Amino acid sequence: MSKISSQMSIPFEVPKSEIKKYAEQHWKITFAKQRKVAPMSKRIMANVLAQIKKEDTAFKPYYQMHISDVISDDMVLKGAYTEVRKAFSQLTDLKWLIEDLENNKFAYRHLLDTTHAECGYNNGTITIALNPLLKDYFIALSHYTSFELKAYNNFNAWYSMRLYEILSAFKDKGYWMVEINEFRKFMDCENKYVGNDSVMIVRTTTKALEELKGTDCEFTVKILREKNPMKKGQPAIIGLGFTLKNRILKTIPERWYEDPEHADVFNRLKKYKVTEYNIIKYAGLIGFKECKELVYQWDIKQAQTKDRIQNPESYCNKVFSDKGKAILDAKK
Repeated sequence: MSKISSQMSIPFEVPKSEIKKYAEQHWKITFAKQRKVAPMSKRIMANVLAQIKKEDTAFKPYYQMHISDVISDDMVLKGAYTEVRKAFSQLTDLKWLIEDLENNKFAYRHLLDTTHAECGYNNGTITIALNPLLKDYFIALSHYTSFELKAYNNFNAWYSMRLYEILSAFKDKGYWMVEINEFRKFMDCENKYVGNDSVMIVRTTTKALEELKGTDCEFTVKILREKNPMKKGQPAIIGLGFTLKNRILKTIPERWYEDPEHADVFNRLKKYKVTEYNIIKYAGLIGFKECKELVYQWDIKQAQTKDRIQNPESYCNKVFSDKGKAILDAKK
């Protein structure tokens, strides 16, 4: 069993052809306890993530970016040098706890490989060398979240960055409900605003509400309180509910294919010409078992000489969407 200690989040570009528009971050990193660091530290690491490709089997010797790649639109380039120096100080201190409780083993691993001669800053160029022992958390990821680099690089608050990473994992669902103590952990507030959840919520979400506006993770947040009519006074806060305003998926997310059984059903639906729009809109409502049963029934029809499906695009889309709409109507 592996754990990541209370260290960072990872954020994402040298020749522009080498840089993806989205950073992909291991699920364990997104939902690990992370230490609050300067936004510049996270921008630098986000630019690193955006240079790691799906086909990579190992780290490159180092990853580079220009200082202009990691400053927000309103940051003065002249003052960025100081920010980068501060970021390097934080990044070199970051370490992860890799722990195997079953075998009574643990080891701390630093994020950066500072023994690499190129790791550092030189005349506008930032060079990052990663600790090769952390490869499994960066290379060939099967469970990850992705977030847009351009938007991320313009956030000026760590809390905005942190929420953007987490909410990006829920773009397909459109909402995230979290227990209040878990939220404290995610926001590095376990020892801050103790006994005053309301203040903690304001401090961690106010700037994020502003900075995430207009992005694919623009959200509203609702305080969830304990329902106990026997208690007097203001009910205790037990959690938060985040709702994404712009839940619009145009293609099936890659993580929907991570489970082999689910991938098989989605591929069979597409074989019967069910559009991605209908799959995205109705698959969750219909449920996996019912989707599987539908394609099984269509397979039976196609195996017969009579009653074959003559026009799958018309027939299967109608059957699939009608079933989804019926479930949706029943919920209203």
